[in-house]
Amino acid sequence: EWRRAPPVSSAEAMRRIAVEEAERALPQELGMMAAMAGGAIEELSALLAADAPEPGDTPHAAFARSYAKALADLVWDPPCGCSPALRGAAEDEVRAKLQLFWRCSVALLLMPLPQLSALSQRKRPFLRSADEALP
Repeated sequence: EWRRAPPVSSAEAMRRIAVEEAERALPQELGMMAAMAGGAIEELSALLAADAPEPGDTPHAAFARSYAKALADLVWDPPCGCSPALRGAAEDEVRAKLQLFWRCSVALLLMPLPQLSALSQRKRPFLRSADEALP
């Protein structure tokens, strides 16, 4: 018999799951994007004051941990009037969507500024308080 995973019903649980999924997705995603990023990951690591590497870390694991800690709360309480779509969702659904969230966040993080600016202009009508958060 198939059983649905329990819902994620607290900010603490969501943060824990978000960080766990980031630890799975981000190092690989950052590694794939590093060649195209041209040193941007190292620059972002310095700006973020990334955690020091731990023994056995992959090349981007320390940055991934710091990045995850900085953004993990956004999935519970998103900015710009966005609705928190993952509150109360089943844990397996949350994990799958968080994998996508982290992969997309890397693409946005490393997107050239002109493209990011164009994207933010197209999304502006959908976000109530976008002027406060977007370029």
